[in-house]
Amino acid sequence: MGSTCFQSSSNDPQKLLNKKKTTIKNNQNNNEDNKSISKLSETKKEAEKRRREEALNLNDPFFLKFKNPLVRIHTNIKEIKKIDDLYQTLNLISTEEKTSNYKVKNIKIGLLRNMLKCDRDSSVIKKVIKEANIQKGLDHPSILKIFEIFDGHEYIVISEINDGKKLFDEINDFGPFQEKVAANLIYQLLRTVNYLHKKKGLIHSRINPGTIVVNTYDDENEFYDIKLINYHDVIPIESRIKPRTKEIFDNYKIDLLATDDQNNNFNNQDVFNYFGDSFIDRFFVAPETINGENYDELVDIYSIGIVAYFIITGKIPYMIYANPDPRDYILNNKKSNEFEDPLFENISPQGKILIKSMINRNPRYRITAEKALKSNWFITLETKKTLKIPNNEYKNILHNIETYKKPNRLQETALSFLIHNIPDIEDTRNINKVYSNFNSTFDGKMTLKQLQEGFENYLNSKSLEKNEFDKKMKSIFELLDTNKNEFIDYEEFCKGGVNKNLFTEKDVLKFAFDFIDKDGSGSINFQELKSILYNDDNNKEVEQIIEEMELGDGENNVLTFEKFEESMNNYLNKVDEG
Repeated sequence: MGSTCFQSSSNDPQKLLNKKKTTIKNNQNNNEDNKSISKLSETKKEAEKRRREEALNLNDPFFLKFKNPLVRIHTNIKEIKKIDDLYQTLNLISTEEKTSNYKVKNIKIGLLRNMLKCDRDSSVIKKVIKEANIQKGLDHPSILKIFEIFDGHEYIVISEINDGKKLFDEINDFGPFQEKVAANLIYQLLRTVNYLHKKKGLIHSRINPGTIVVNTYDDENEFYDIKLINYHDVIPIESRIKPRTKEIFDNYKIDLLATDDQNNNFNNQDVFNYFGDSFIDRFFVAPETINGENYDELVDIYSIGIVAYFIITGKIPYMIYANPDPRDYILNNKKSNEFEDPLFENISPQGKILIKSMINRNPRYRITAEKALKSNWFITLETKKTLKIPNNEYKNILHNIETYKKPNRLQETALSFLIHNIPDIEDTRNINKVYSNFNSTFDGKMTLKQLQEGFENYLNSKSLEKNEFDKKMKSIFELLDTNKNEFIDYEEFCKGGVNKNLFTEKDVLKFAFDFIDKDGSGSINFQELKSILYNDDNNKEVEQIIEEMELGDGENNVLTFEKFEESMNNYLNKVDEG
């Protein structure tokens, strides 16, 4: 028994049992932990796999059409980390579809910008990337410009400031528009889609009051400056297979309205407010997008026609309040309150003719954007007059164009970059109006004939011989057509027409210098100079720039900011003296 008293505790059966239980439990916990780690690892793998599957091939010919060397794309982690040094966040504008929009200020030049942020693992990342990579190649005053893209764990897009109101909210707050105001807005919208159709070969496919942003630019007359947004659903016109829009109808359950005892008291506003503004998309799509036909760009015209009716009356044709699913009415053209609203009845006959020709159920008989822009509605209401500017401003723009000197490639790149990145100045707004008058359909392709006809109204052409006038116009055209595509693009016209003195400030020139100084070293080397030639392999042109700037021996020398500033000021001052 004595031996029992001095037995080691490690041999105690109960303690051994407890120890065994503890070991088993620990092993179970470890197994669970290992399973959790494995599961987490699997989740990451799945997320990475999904990311690869959802990645867009930005080298696809479709996206290459929108390549724009003036838009910086940052993928280097060091560059991405510098974003807080470049932009000061002012406030949150909106959050929607797992993206956040902020108003920010560019610290270098003090101009306001829009910053869109989207997490890389977001379900909408593919849409965000697609939209940014299309929009960066669009050049139209009613389309927001893209300035920079930061591609890291967050996808960040810096664009033109976009803190206006959606058209739907403007109608909601202030009611239907006067006919003249409505015509002005529809005219701008038609110009925008004509550019998308004719110049870029795109169908927007989702035009409605939720994809149109409005800003008042004429308080006295309440005219609006519009921006058409949301390009993630654009479709190439040439695409042989077009997607159906069935899903936008099926995503909303509306049975409760149909069975509600008070359904007859519902109106458009009640329905839209109940479901949110994304719900309204379904009321603006063309019939051929629902039934699976191989539709074309005229679906956008149908949508604009419904928008026109909506902003004039505050209501939508084909809508029956007790059953706000318009498929049957769109497809079969059954009557509801179509064109019966007193507000619509009160507009001019020309307005009725145009809107009805846009909402024609058969696309074969639907009017095109180009023809719609020539409608008598816009002539009767003198819509183009809202685009006019004082003669002295016109003369200033004309003077800037006539004295524009051909820059070297470095100067041209710097000036092009500044024109693209500083669109929000008064000069640019006036140039927009002049371009609109010359290129009346605003397809973004101003011809020599349009330039001649436009200038005939402002030059004293009677004092010039016909041959002399034509020679002068041809010389201006060739100077402005810097990409030699036989058209004057909008930004090319801006580059010639803007007052070059706006770009002589040190901070502005430093902004352009930093764009060319890709590695952020504080100087521009031979390879960076070569890169401004884009895809050209032209060492000779780089050597000419180096010689002109007296930089010394080719590849062994660099361009400092001081030398760049001197070169740009010499060029800009020459233009001014001219």
